[in-house]
Amino acid sequence: MYQVEQANSLKTDIEYLKGVGPKKGEHLRKELDIHAFRDLLLYFPFRYVDRSKVHPIQAVFSNDGYIQIAGTLKNVKEAGSKYKKRLTALLSDNTGKVELIWFKGANWVQKYLQEGQQYIVFGKPNFFKGQVSIPHPELELMNDEQQKSSGLGIQPVYGTTEKLKAKGLDSKGIVKIQQNLIDNCIQEVTEILPQNLKDAFKLIGRQDAFKNIHFPED
Repeated sequence: MYQVEQANSLKTDIEYLKGVGPKKGEHLRKELDIHAFRDLLLYFPFRYVDRSKVHPIQAVFSNDGYIQIAGTLKNVKEAGSKYKKRLTALLSDNTGKVELIWFKGANWVQKYLQEGQQYIVFGKPNFFKGQVSIPHPELELMNDEQQKSSGLGIQPVYGTTEKLKAKGLDSKGIVKIQQNLIDNCIQEVTEILPQNLKDAFKLIGRQDAFKNIHFPED
């Protein structure tokens, strides 16, 4: 098992990490046994997804796996009855358009959708009766830097639970607090191996090792 020194801020209760707080901290303790900063640092992704490439929307129609696209959001609207209500929107670029659809959390999602804005969208296309849609996609507003780049790089995916998702701690939420931890506390991780041994076997330091586990560059 990996060991992390505790004679520093890594012993701090998880609720004091930026982006957590008492309520989320309680759920992290109960659901994932994460009590302190060090526990979160040792909570590793179970897989990674390659979001380094943004595909044109027309590529959705020949892809049956997860895909990342970008375009302008249009026609946001609700449909269905109270208990079968769904939210739909269209994402378009110069190659085509595709429907985005949410069956759960429509009211919450709708608050964050802005028609006419550009979004990066990641999800798995669904093919039904000749129609293509992306149900419950991940999406975020494109900023200037993202418009100039080719994508979001390699992204970690963390295990979570329904209770944590309800508190905003889905995998994406865990990524955010993990980034806060790395940015503010990684310097507290000390080395065990002497420099000559690391040089001899071309080993990276422990701080870089933890950074690469959570946020690999390639």
